[in-house]
Amino acid sequence: MPGFPIAEIESNVLSRADSIRTYEPPLEMKEYLQQQLDLFGPQKVVVLPARRQTSSYEIPPARYRRNAIFLAMLLTSMIWIPASERGGPMGVLAWLMLILSISGWALSRVVIKNSPKKVPQKLASSCLIFSPQGLAMMQGDYQGLLLWADVRDAVEAKKDRSFRFRSLNAGVSVKLTGAELLIDDIYQESPEQIAARIKQQI
Repeated sequence: MPGFPIAEIESNVLSRADSIRTYEPPLEMKEYLQQQLDLFGPQKVVVLPARRQTSSYEIPPARYRRNAIFLAMLLTSMIWIPASERGGPMGVLAWLMLILSISGWALSRVVIKNSPKKVPQKLASSCLIFSPQGLAMMQGDYQGLLLWADVRDAVEAKKDRSFRFRSLNAGVSVKLTGAELLIDDIYQESPEQIAARIKQQI
C-alpha cells in the first residue's frame, strides 16, 4: 500500500516483542544474567519481570472497600423497606438502593475476575530468567537456580485449592526430583505461558 510505513510498524512490533527480553533485572541477578548472555547470546535468554500493577497493602484493597459499601447499602435498604410506606417515595428509594447494592456487587465480581491481580510491593522486584542452562528466580525471600535436568514437569496451579494456603497467588507448580516449587502469578506472562516455556526446555 503506497505511503504505508511498513518498516516503521514492523520495527515497533519487534521492539514491543523484545521488551521483556531487554528488561533490566534486580542487582542480585545481574551477574548471573550476564554470564548467560555471554554463554548463549541474547536470543536464547529471556528475562521475565513482575507485572507493574503493585499494591502496598497499607490500606484495604479496593475490592474490600467496595464490598463494604455494597453491604452497607444492602443492610440499610433491608431495614428501610419494612419501615417505609408502601408505594411512597421513601419506599421506592429503599427498593432502588436494594437493587443497586445487589447489581453493583455482581458487577464488581465480574470486574475483579477480569482485572489483572496486583503484585504485593514486597514482590515487585521479582523476576524469572530463562536460559538453556536453567531457570533462575528471585521471588520475595526466595532466590535460586533450577537446572532443567532437575525439572520433571510444570503445571498451572490456579485450579488447585490446596495451593491457596501455600502461596499468595500461585500460578505454576514446578515439579522437581523429590520437591516442588511454586511460581506466583505475578509476572508479565500468564501461568500458562510460563508453564509452556518450562516444558519447552525439559
